[in-house]
Amino acid sequence: MPYSKGVSARIDAADAYLNERVATFEQRCHRFDCTLEAMYGLGLNDSSTVFDVGAGVGHFGVRLHTGRACDTCYHDGDTTIPASRARYMPVDACIDGIDLDEWDPPRRADFFVCLELLEHLHFPYRLLERMIRNANLGVLISTPNP
Repeated sequence: MPYSKGVSARIDAADAYLNERVATFEQRCHRFDCTLEAMYGLGLNDSSTVFDVGAGVGHFGVRLHTGRACDTCYHDGDTTIPASRARYMPVDACIDGIDLDEWDPPRRADFFVCLELLEHLHFPYRLLERMIRNANLGVLISTPNP
């Protein structure tokens, strides 16, 4: 079944945005690691459920599942991020054209991760409120600007 024009347009716009990004996986690892450290502090474990809202191509999920450090990633001494088998659920317009201004989580989850996304939405507080209402353990967000 073909997508509607609105869904196709959101997929195309999301793909165009992702293709223009210049930050590499390695450059974003510091943000991922800070998020994962906070999640472990809040109770992240292998049976946790994690929604990655605005997941893009899923790099946070790679970091979550591998915990792998790379030479160019941020390191704090010998600290490494442990790999997790938590259930990872990416949500992004590039996947299925979802409109995150209108998205309502389909289920409760232990964590909602929302990195560098809210500043792109027309109604960021609406999404934030929906994630908070459905989170068992925490909602972790980051924005590039105060």
